[in-house]
Amino acid sequence: MSSTIHPEQPPAAEGASPPEAPSWPPTDLISKSLGCIGLDNGFRKWCINASTPNNLFDQFILFCIVANSLVMAMTDYSNIEGMKAANGGTVKEEDRWEPTTEGSAMNTFVNICEIPFNLIFLVECILKIVALGFYGKKENKSAYIRDAWNKLDFFVVIISLLGMLPGLPNLSVLRTFRVLRPLRTLARSPGLRKIIGAVIDSIPDLMNVIVLLCFMLLIFSIAGLVFWNGILHARCRLTPFPVKMPAGCEDIRDACWSTYIDDLTTYYGTNY
Repeated sequence: MSSTIHPEQPPAAEGASPPEAPSWPPTDLISKSLGCIGLDNGFRKWCINASTPNNLFDQFILFCIVANSLVMAMTDYSNIEGMKAANGGTVKEEDRWEPTTEGSAMNTFVNICEIPFNLIFLVECILKIVALGFYGKKENKSAYIRDAWNKLDFFVVIISLLGMLPGLPNLSVLRTFRVLRPLRTLARSPGLRKIIGAVIDSIPDLMNVIVLLCFMLLIFSIAGLVFWNGILHARCRLTPFPVKMPAGCEDIRDACWSTYIDDLTTYYGTNY
């Protein structure tokens, strides 16, 4: 019975040993990390040992990433900056929907936890940069920033540090990038990295399927507008019929609203 062999993968010889795992430290390390720390430096040797994949330090960083993701999920969005404006305070428009620590012990806890987590991730980033070098030459493929997953880690760490600076404008935009932190777990799992890479590589072959799906959604959207246009507009209200108030009447506490209620009471009675 014949077996099919992939053309890019030659058949393994009998008795051949399985492929060895990548050695650590890499053989193409930069001779001088950051331009001044050589391979014989004691601190760099310690950083290289600490950066060994799947060691205790790596597992600790993975635990911190998961814990940080859970803490961010605990954010209480029922207390937002916009509530200050309702109480007479001044709030920037871009920060109106940001969670606030005032009156919320949960948000205070989340903000306090941000500091130690950011410091831990910063220490990890520095250790890897010292161990592997930051950029290096073309032959230094093991350099820190030449790895795509390390680029993600570096970007998240920088954004987190910028978010800690007081008085920085557009803080809400920086906080949005915190959702990238759970993606750092992919860099710690070779299996997940292979799956993500396979999905990305398969996107060009799936373009025809995606176009067909979008076309079908467009057809059903047009059909829904044709058959139910103007029908599904019902909504809850306290009045017996839709109300269009004058342009200057924007709040139920305005005098125009009281006048409208009085007119309804007079026309329909107290049980309208």
